[in-house]
Amino acid sequence: MEQSMLKKLNIKIFIILIGLGFPIKGFALLNPSLLDTSLLNNLETPVQEWPLSRLQQAIKVLVPKEAQVQYGGSIGFLSVGFGYPLWEEKGNLSLHAGFVPETKGGAFTVLAVKFAYQPYLIKLGNHLEWKPFNPVFFPSYTLGSHYSYRFSTNQYRANYYFWSTALRLHIGANSEFKIKFKGRHSIHNNHSAISLFTEANTNDLYLISWVKNREVAPITNLFKLGFGIKAHF
Repeated sequence: MEQSMLKKLNIKIFIILIGLGFPIKGFALLNPSLLDTSLLNNLETPVQEWPLSRLQQAIKVLVPKEAQVQYGGSIGFLSVGFGYPLWEEKGNLSLHAGFVPETKGGAFTVLAVKFAYQPYLIKLGNHLEWKPFNPVFFPSYTLGSHYSYRFSTNQYRANYYFWSTALRLHIGANSEFKIKFKGRHSIHNNHSAISLFTEANTNDLYLISWVKNREVAPITNLFKLGFGIKAHF
């Protein structure tokens, strides 16, 4: 009687763990000999290929690996964002939302999707890395009552102005110092780090204006500077 009850209990636990997506091979029973192993043989699809496991993998990929706060840099007076390292940290993709308060010329919000290529890595010890020159490209879109994708045809004839007041295309470069937290006295895991960075960028409209007025406009007027801090986890 006791053996039969334990067998039923193990089978129930087995079924519950399958429903939760637990790997079968890692399932440790109180008494494995009491489980009818024919259940395993009837499973044609490995657990890791079940829809639930695929969903878990998709969620893991979508969870951001970085979060950052930035001051200036063409995406608002202050902005926040999250990102993902690419190609073994040779690239980076990040999404940003920035705002400009009314006291600074706003109020409006800026959205941006930024891509950075990070080809160079200089190790300055066990805990410090420097990526000296990282080309950056990103489009930004400004939300606000005074900004739109196209000029109103009620005020201007079609294509009178070729640019958009809301959409800008930016190019630039940044430089980043990363401080890694490692060692037994650290409260962080081996993947935790903090980066300090600075960035200079310009946009399509600034470039066109400078080309047309380069004799009187210094090239330094082209660029906007930004500074920020990034957390890696």
